[in-house]
Amino acid sequence: MRLTGEWPGRVHIRTRWGSAEGRPRNHLTDDALLTVARQGERLIRAATRSLHGLGAPSIFSPPVSSASLKPWRQVDYRPYVRFVVMRASLERAIPRSSAEVTVASASDEMAAVLDVDQSSFSDEWQYDEDCLLDALSATAINDLLVCRDNGGIAGYGVMGLAGPQGFLQRIAVKPAYRGSGIGTSLVRTGMQWARNRGARMVVLNTRMDNDPASRLYKREGFSVDADSLVVLRHDRNPGGL
Repeated sequence: MRLTGEWPGRVHIRTRWGSAEGRPRNHLTDDALLTVARQGERLIRAATRSLHGLGAPSIFSPPVSSASLKPWRQVDYRPYVRFVVMRASLERAIPRSSAEVTVASASDEMAAVLDVDQSSFSDEWQYDEDCLLDALSATAINDLLVCRDNGGIAGYGVMGLAGPQGFLQRIAVKPAYRGSGIGTSLVRTGMQWARNRGARMVVLNTRMDNDPASRLYKREGFSVDADSLVVLRHDRNPGGL
């Protein structure tokens, strides 16, 4: 096994079974987010042992589909929170947005966007710079969408494209602007963004208990998939794995 990087920070783990990466979930915690190149039990076990050994008290998986749960459960990861997957066809008309949404540069707007995000989510789910950059690099084609008001950013979204599917990776609106149509405008602009690039569908996921977000997406034509995603958690055991 070979490790590069320092904890807390990005740590790259390479084993005979594949490669993995661990990083803090965000700037508020030393808990780790583990991503693996292959969903294999031996790779997950080795990476988990390494991250705990470096000092990560708890390790979280990315959202995992039902078909990919087995290797995580074999390493004694436990379900932590469930996400619903929602899809919307782009074959129908997309209503006009009530607020102006534009494409922005993440490097130019990083501080303002993170301010929106950190005012919109609880500590556990907030983005830091690494999280935002990861969202913006999750697909080969992506953009940061922002809605401005009084010279600042009132809300933002992250859109990505992979083949015929667009992905709404993130959406956040400052609490003071909720109910003003900014969230709806970000969703509609994101759908139009995806259609303009050849997508036939937009996919997103949201926490199962996030009722306001689910209602917004359903109003905009999204329906819930039969399958769901699960984030799993592994806590450090003094006795080892």
